[in-house]
Amino acid sequence: MKEVPESIKLIVEELKKVDGLGEKTALKLANLGINLDRLSVMRPDELAEILRKSKKEAQKIILSAENLFIGELKCFDAEEYKKYMKDHVRYISSGSRKLDELLGGKGFPSKSLIGLSGPASTGKTQLCYQVCYEAAKRGFDAVYIETETQTFNTARLEEMMRTRGEEVDLTKIHVFPAEKIRNVYSQFRAYKFMDRMAREKGWDVAVLCVDSFTAKFRKSFIAREMFWDRSIEFGRHFDYLESFAKNHNSVVLLTCQVAEAPDDKKSQGVMMRYRSSYYPTGGHILLHSMSIWISLEQVSGGRTKMDVYRATLWDSSYLKSGSITFLITEAGVEDAEL
Repeated sequence: MKEVPESIKLIVEELKKVDGLGEKTALKLANLGINLDRLSVMRPDELAEILRKSKKEAQKIILSAENLFIGELKCFDAEEYKKYMKDHVRYISSGSRKLDELLGGKGFPSKSLIGLSGPASTGKTQLCYQVCYEAAKRGFDAVYIETETQTFNTARLEEMMRTRGEEVDLTKIHVFPAEKIRNVYSQFRAYKFMDRMAREKGWDVAVLCVDSFTAKFRKSFIAREMFWDRSIEFGRHFDYLESFAKNHNSVVLLTCQVAEAPDDKKSQGVMMRYRSSYYPTGGHILLHSMSIWISLEQVSGGRTKMDVYRATLWDSSYLKSGSITFLITEAGVEDAEL
């Protein structure tokens, strides 16, 4: 019989306290990623379908879970919440001291969804490489979901190691390949699969990168009359990714494609809002769902010049907007001293 991972056992023991759930049913739910928290807010029809029970029976199970979970809830005063966040949020460096300072001093915060927007070849993927590298260097696991073919390349990480003279366990970086992602629906399935793998194998996932997050959305929802369906699908993805960020205490980095403002009048508004003539494509639900937005652009480079990039933090509920410049070298992301 297949051995049950310790993380699943803990969820099963928690679920067995719910009226109407035995060992076998609790294990089934745990393997689907349903813990007491999630069970307590499920729709009766959704649970009924999973357990092959009536909606009335499912409602009783959900009510029992809700009563158990409410007993574990608490609220904080502002000072207590500050301490709670200090104790429970971890930070992963971007590789750039200046960008880390722009992010509050320590790097990308966990329990957050962070959008990286910008045209092609502006450093979005390189930042994902760097953050995965930094996580693995500290002994954490990183998950990289590739939605466009050959975006991820292990040779790039090996080059960074050689140049830095460091030894990093690359088996700590777990990749879901683009060849298994055909559309937004299989992209969603990739989240669920990697979430399940993390729980079963006991990965301590500090970083989840989806690169590119919006590419399949642009191909799946191409006409204006499809934008409502796109919003619904975005909501489903964001809900799952936010749960992933919280449950695994992870930084979730989502690279997002952009469009350029079509005329001077609109360009002025775009520049004021996004600090760039480019803006993320996906509508308001995309903009509202990120904890932090960073836009990227190349500011100089070519055959005779060093490639220099700019990162602009243009939206956050608590961080000040600002820009920094950085380099992408054989060693990875580095500060640009200009």
